Amino acid sequence: MQRLPLFPLNVVLFPGAQLPLHIFEPRYRTMISRCLEESKPFGVVLIREGVEVGGSSVPHIIGTTAEIQSAYRLADGRIYIVTEGRQRFRINYPLSVDPYMVAMVTMLDDEVNERHQAAALTELYSQYHRTVAAATGMRSTTIDLPSDPVALSYMLADSMQMSLPIKQHWLESELDQRIDELIEALQFELELLPTIPPDQLDREPPFENTSWN
Repeated sequence: MQRLPLFPLNVVLFPGAQLPLHIFEPRYRTMISRCLEESKPFGVVLIREGVEVGGSSVPHIIGTTAEIQSAYRLADGRIYIVTEGRQRFRINYPLSVDPYMVAMVTMLDDEVNERHQAAALTELYSQYHRTVAAATGMRSTTIDLPSDPVALSYMLADSMQMSLPIKQHWLESELDQRIDELIEALQFELELLPTIPPDQLDREPPFENTSWN
């Protein structure tokens, strides 16, 4: 177990995904400043109950560590940062909540076995991309998808436009289950595409989340 400062947000951060943040609350300016000084990550957790700004919140127990890639400080004390998700963790118990939440956490690894359907997921997403391109009149481009099944599952889970509870479920799921459910979601989207007017189709799936705090 290890100590980890936590940042409850209305966003699900997956390992490998980038998350830009605007830090303006004094408590989180303090937290980010300490992380920068010590070159340490913080944890991003989806809010289960409560509010993101100016109050208390209860987070889900599974989150992702965020490594600060770049930071820009403004004269008034606000900080703009770009982070990247690194590793999932589980909250064991809180240590403090004032001025910000700190908890003891356990890092989680994905177990990779031969049962996963990563190849099928890659082909299905490529088919989905080609279908959307054809429907919108866009030129179909080659997608550079990760060969690693864990990275692939996180990248596609992040890119799909799903509700936060579904994304949180995928973050908490084991690799096999995550891939199977991504395949089901893409199959459903492919069946649905012919019923959607071309001007309502997104031209590109969002590969980045943005949150402001």
